[in-house]
Parts: sequence; structure tokens; C-alpha cells
Amino acid sequence: MKDLIFACELGPGEGEKAALRLARSIRRFGGEYSFNPIWMLSRRSEADLPESTRQEMFSLGTRLIAFDMHPEGSDFLHG
Repeated sequence: MKDLIFACELGPGEGEKAALRLARSIRRFGGEYSFNPIWMLSRRSEADLPESTRQEMFSLGTRLIAFDMHPEGSDFLHG
């Protein structure tokens, strides 16, 4: 099962911190999966992220997937 991509939402505030914690955990404790891709899904572009977040994402080898979403679609992500 090496063809596994981890994906999570990179939300603002606490969501951002949680996504980075998850990425750090995968890299540290993921065993044979620790080098698999990690995609951070965000409604913000890279330029809209804090510099510290961009640096940590780079150091963890994650990929930002920016997307637009209709406002009513956010109910799907947040239950």
C-alpha cells in the first residue's frame, strides 16, 4: 500500500495548527508511510498563508492544493 496520499484540510487558525501537527506526526511516526505525499487542501493560496506556515510545509515536504468552494459547500467539510 505504498501508493497512499495523505490529505487534510488546512483551515485557518486551529485548523492550520492541527494540519501541521498531523503532517509532523506522519513524518515522524508513519513508518513505511512516513515519506508518502501529504496534500494540504485549502481555500487560501500560498501567498495568503503566514510565512511560518509556508516554511513548515516546505520543511515537511507537503503540497498545497488550493481550491475555490461555493460558500454552501463548506457545510460539507464542517458537518
